[in-house]
Amino acid sequence: MDIKTIAGANPSKTDLSKGQIDKIAHDFESMFIGQLLKAMPSESITGKEAGPYGDLMLDQYGKLISDQGGIGVAKAITRELDRIQKKDFA
Repeated sequence: MDIKTIAGANPSKTDLSKGQIDKIAHDFESMFIGQLLKAMPSESITGKEAGPYGDLMLDQYGKLISDQGGIGVAKAITRELDRIQKKDFA
């Protein structure tokens, strides 16, 4: 996720392209799903058997789930950012 893109966005006047909005929403959903997976109790994924790579694997699972359509978070973020942007330019 590119924090500079988010940090550079002025909430009072947004000028993000549709592609930028989609990428931000998709990246956020990937991170969100990864965090949800990490919160699930599963010794086989985050325990000693997984070693130091368990968290990295869960991050990738989050990305894969988001790439396959996700859980609707990216769509909701995209819809809201589009609405805000249209309001700012109206």
